[in-house]
Amino acid sequence: AATLPGKRLEGLKYRHPLASECRGELTPEEAAASFRIVLGDHVTMDAGTGLVHTAPGHGEDDFLTGQREGLPVLSPVDEAGRYTTVEKYRGKKVLDANPEIVEDLKASGALVGLDPKFRHEYPHCWRCKNPVIFRATVQWFVRLDDPATDVRRGALEAIAKVKWTPSWGEQRIAGMVENRREWVI
Repeated sequence: AATLPGKRLEGLKYRHPLASECRGELTPEEAAASFRIVLGDHVTMDAGTGLVHTAPGHGEDDFLTGQREGLPVLSPVDEAGRYTTVEKYRGKKVLDANPEIVEDLKASGALVGLDPKFRHEYPHCWRCKNPVIFRATVQWFVRLDDPATDVRRGALEAIAKVKWTPSWGEQRIAGMVENRREWVI
């Protein structure tokens, strides 16, 4: 076993551990840009292993890393959380397909280890408590921090004029507007 800084791994190529029917197809250009180690500031030693899979179609940090590195933005999951483009798992809910994916990784010889006591912490909806799977979708945003338009100031003034029920909603939404550089429309 050896120890080395992650920076030394940057740019190394790897092959996908699953057969094509288990992973969907990429265009030749997408495949050429994929399957290489990239660095991300959001990967830290105190929050996981320090080496993580990047999925630009499924999370803000991954999306930003993908944009910086020219990675394809794939989102093979529909609004119901079911696989759409991966032939073998098509129609299955992502979390329900996980045991089958683990078996496929074992069969390919790519599973290094599995500890059933370790549980990945998926984000959950604060209302219904169901797991949330982030998906990249086409969206439009308005800049809040543009000094020429000062949308943030106007939004905060409008928030102050609304009667909020419950009252704590005003502080919650105002805090979000104060701390974001853009807002999805």
